[in-house]
Order: sequence, then C-alpha cells, then structure tokens
Amino acid sequence: MIDVKIKRVKTDVLVIGGGGSGARAAIEASKYVDSVHLVMKGSFGKTGCTPIALGGLAVPFGHADNRDNWRVHFMDTLIGGGLLNNQRLVEILCKEAPERVMELEKWGCAFDRSDSKYYQRQLGGHSYPRTITSGDKTGREMMFGLVYQCEIRKNVH
Repeated sequence: MIDVKIKRVKTDVLVIGGGGSGARAAIEASKYVDSVHLVMKGSFGKTGCTPIALGGLAVPFGHADNRDNWRVHFMDTLIGGGLLNNQRLVEILCKEAPERVMELEKWGCAFDRSDSKYYQRQLGGHSYPRTITSGDKTGREMMFGLVYQCEIRKNVH
C-alpha cells in the first residue's frame, strides 16, 4: 500500500486551476480576503491551456478599423456562440476587454504594437480586425504577468 500524506490548509478562497483564469481569480480574491490558495495539477504558470495558447485576445480597440467597438464585438460573440451565450457575461467581456489588456500590460505583459497602437489581426467570426497577440506566445506572455502578480501578493499561496 502506498502511504499518501495529505496536506490540509485553512483558506478563505480556494481556486482550482493555475491557468490564466485561475490566476486572475486569485488576484481578484486577494483584494477581499486574508488567504487565497491556488491548487493545480502542474507547475504554476506552466499548467492549463493559457501557457500554450498561441492565438490572441479579441479586444475592440478600433485601431485597425475605427468602426469597431464593444457593441460590434458583443454581436459577433453572440453570433459565434449560436446565441446560447449568457448575454450579461458577454457584455462584461466585451466592455471590459480593453481595460483588462491595459491591466495585463501594467503587470508586465507585452502585446504587439505599431506606432503606439496595437497590431490587430482579422480572425474568423469577427467583423473587424480586433485580435491582439504577443507573437506566437500570447498565452505564455499573459501568464508571465499573472504569475508575478500572484507571487507578490503575500496572501496568495
């Protein structure tokens, strides 16, 4: 029989998953509680889908086409989801995307730019070019900033 030692911890918030969503949830929770614990199968910053994501983020900055805005992004997302999406969550996603990208940059993530504007690519399902990238390592770049933010917070474990 294998002897397994189980570590028990007391925490205010338990986040399951150490990818981009889990890291961001831990950062947000750390503002409101004394103790946040992240649990994951692999190494933090290297586990989950985010670190291996090659694509980009759909953000309606309108740098490539000034007709783009959160409302157009909202409709594209609803249509792409076959109208099965939670419309309130899609609205939050589309409205907050620019602010979240600027937050990631403040935390150390670097996205491709040209003349101080984001380089925005056209991808399927989008009415206008709105996908921003960090070369072919967008997910890894995002995790760099998210992991750092978790590490500097004394209440995230």
